[in-house]
Amino acid sequence: MTQQARIESFIFQTAEERYLDFIEQHPTLFNRISLSHLCSYLGIERQTLTRIRQKLAH
Repeated sequence: MTQQARIESFIFQTAEERYLDFIEQHPTLFNRISLSHLCSYLGIERQTLTRIRQKLAH
């Protein structure tokens, strides 16, 4: 992902959209990194990621 696209994702996308884009763009990396690193990359709190994952699981 280019730096410009990453910046735009923080401006125009919700945390959930960034999470889903990450899964789509990095399917093999998704299960290999820690949740804390994923949260840092997505720019969200761990609680937010937990809520997003619970919502998508239902």
